[in-house]
Amino acid sequence: MKEPSSFRDVSAKVFDDGKTIKREIYPSYFKEYDHLMQSGLYQELTEKQLLIPHKALAENLNNGQIIAIEPERVNFISYPYEWCFSMLKDAALVTLQVNSIALKYGMVLKDASAFNVQYHKGKMTFIDTTSFMFYKEGMPWGAYRQYCQHFLYPLLCMKHLNANVWKGNLEGITAAETAKIIPNSCRFIPSYWAHLYSQAMELTTTGQKTMKLPKVALLALLNHLEKFTASLKNRSNPGWIDYADAGSYTETAQESKNDIVEKWLGIMPFSFTLADLGANLGFYSGMASTLGNEVIAVDSDPDCVERIYGGNALPLVADLCNPTPAIGWNNTERKSFLDRLHVDTILALAIIHHLCIGNNVPLDYVAKLFSEHCKTLIVEFVPPDDKQAIKLKGSKNIPNYGLSVFESAFLDYFTIKEQVNITDSKRILFWMEKR
Repeated sequence: MKEPSSFRDVSAKVFDDGKTIKREIYPSYFKEYDHLMQSGLYQELTEKQLLIPHKALAENLNNGQIIAIEPERVNFISYPYEWCFSMLKDAALVTLQVNSIALKYGMVLKDASAFNVQYHKGKMTFIDTTSFMFYKEGMPWGAYRQYCQHFLYPLLCMKHLNANVWKGNLEGITAAETAKIIPNSCRFIPSYWAHLYSQAMELTTTGQKTMKLPKVALLALLNHLEKFTASLKNRSNPGWIDYADAGSYTETAQESKNDIVEKWLGIMPFSFTLADLGANLGFYSGMASTLGNEVIAVDSDPDCVERIYGGNALPLVADLCNPTPAIGWNNTERKSFLDRLHVDTILALAIIHHLCIGNNVPLDYVAKLFSEHCKTLIVEFVPPDDKQAIKLKGSKNIPNYGLSVFESAFLDYFTIKEQVNITDSKRILFWMEKR
């Protein structure tokens, strides 16, 4: 079926049948595509792992009116507002590097959308093969404002506010919005004035489409943007980073839990897809990926995701109680997080009490949600008298919560293959299969 997000591109369309990605390129883009492939640009970008490679499927569809290519598949499409600071920063730098290299071959990026970059084979990679256009001497970089709104301004907000404020808007964050919420002292920093405050005051946008910009000046702009972006540092917040050391387990209990999970993961078929929900620092995500599995490590704490980034798992910032919604045209252009989350196995360790006690979600709601997104489930039950559960409950009323309620709720959707009490702990691990 046609990918909903590709309808805006008049030169190509993307189709996804669940196994294979196909991009159909139309005559209006034939010259640009031929130059991309024949000039050496495609070869340099793919050799440097900056652009996703593809293979030609056919060049005679519809009597030669369509060129069909098959890019390497990105199995889980993530969005920039689900990335940690370093992921967004690396995606920004990839976009600038691709654009600078394209200029050597007489081309330039016609857009700088963060949605054109994905985490692929352990790094951020540009995926939009038809985003290149011919460069003409003197033309400005038309994607400059989009680069700022999709990359630079969100990074500045994350740096100064320790929060990703970009959610629910395809166009990113504007200069005016950013200028209002970051510290006023930033006005005295030259790079901030050049790329943020002057745009917020509309000093750089008037006549942007008609002004002349020599190639040497364009390269200087890209170089300055790259240096400025690379210099940005994230402001971390301990958050849940120290949760593993909060005394939830004795050393014996922790070893027992690790052994049980590792044993079950080792029994499962090789190379399955797994989502580690509430991944914290990604210990179990790393365990699963080491066994050869494709892993998505999900946590609501951006700093935890920051610590996971750089390994084999795809780390994402997402809150199960408030997941990324579907947005864009007809609410189908960009799918919700849950619409994209379909894996073989869900790993839900030390998260049930946060959902049910911390957020008042009934156990049957949790069981139903998990059943809709996996075939196999490894879940940890934390009893109501656990000290973390007691801490979360405080004095508030919560939905009915206990082992019998847990088992009843999950048995509506799963069968229990095995359950093991964690040694030196009241917590219990369950290995379940969907009915």
